[in-house]
Amino acid sequence: MKLKHLSFALAMMLVLSSCGQKKEEPDIIDENPEETEQPEPIPAELSAASFNIRVDTASDTGEKDWSARKANVASVIKKYDFDVFGLQEVLYKQRDDLKKLLPEYGFHMVGRDSGNSGEEVGVVYKTSVLEIEDWGYFWLSDTPDVPSNSLCWGGMERKRVAAWTLLRHKESGKKFYFVATHLEVNNSGVSYANVREKSAELIVKRMAEINADRLPLFVVGDMNPGVKDDPALVVFRKYYQDAYGVAEEKGTRKGPKATYQAFDTTRDLDKANSYPHDYIFCTDGVVIDSYEAITDTFGGNYPSDHLPVMAGVRF
Repeated sequence: MKLKHLSFALAMMLVLSSCGQKKEEPDIIDENPEETEQPEPIPAELSAASFNIRVDTASDTGEKDWSARKANVASVIKKYDFDVFGLQEVLYKQRDDLKKLLPEYGFHMVGRDSGNSGEEVGVVYKTSVLEIEDWGYFWLSDTPDVPSNSLCWGGMERKRVAAWTLLRHKESGKKFYFVATHLEVNNSGVSYANVREKSAELIVKRMAEINADRLPLFVVGDMNPGVKDDPALVVFRKYYQDAYGVAEEKGTRKGPKATYQAFDTTRDLDKANSYPHDYIFCTDGVVIDSYEAITDTFGGNYPSDHLPVMAGVRF
């Protein structure tokens, strides 16, 4: 009996002891955990530019000859580290020279006569920064898908073309369209403002169709305005930002107003009513940080009869 009482007493002591112990809490699983913070997306930061390099012609001699200028043209592009830029007035020999001088760049060039022949415009991009995903071109006429001139609009017999690319910024993965063109110039006292206006309208319309995803889009080139508010510029500004104007408002515009100087280093490019011939336009959503008309000379000579223009942008 004593053993039974002792066993009962020990059992009660164990029970009372376990009741005094704190139970271990089970792990609590949050069935609705807060989303993990995502890193900020990497912006695409680029130097975008346009450069009319002056066509290689027998009338240009001495320091104006392409053979004397080609290394200087390439030097400007390298010095200012263009990521993507439009070229105008390029013959196939000039294109081949630049390809040799600028092996770090890819070229999408289009000849205005047939696509493969004639004076070229095009898009050039740094392959370490950008990758081309698509490309194309169209003529500035009412039959843009076939080689054609602007006689239909009262223009000249020579053809004009726009070249476009879809590019991907490698670091950020962001995609954008970049278009290069060269609009008609007034000639022999005849104004072709109407032709330029219709060309601008076509570029806006055609690129809106191509850019169905509404990606950032740039249109650059020698727009050959006859006046400061040329009809083509009015059209482009209706749909796009003008890098020159935006930088002017921000106080980040550098260089002179005018960009056509005809190889004349004494020409006053800031005189009253001066305005650019060469432009960089882009869609809303692109931040324009800066703009510069580049005035570098080599031995007292410009590398072209136009100043290259450059904008620092991000999106």
